[in-house]
Amino acid sequence: MTSITIDLPDELAARATSEGVLRQAAVVLLIDAATRAAAMARLRGIWGEMDKASSDVPLSDEEISIQIKAARSAFRTGAAAA
Repeated sequence: MTSITIDLPDELAARATSEGVLRQAAVVLLIDAATRAAAMARLRGIWGEMDKASSDVPLSDEEISIQIKAARSAFRTGAAAA
């Protein structure tokens, strides 16, 4: 398990404490939700790029393979940068 330390403004820390969002379980849920949302945003971006690149002409197997490789590369690059 990884431990983290964060610095918060006193007012924010007081509000967060009173709302219970600084409990470990709550922080885990918040971080999990944020990372999932970021992954979905990246996926929507990839889908958007694929929509822009699409046409009415069906793609060949080779073109599909190239698109899959590009999407995987973009995902890995985005995941590594996050």
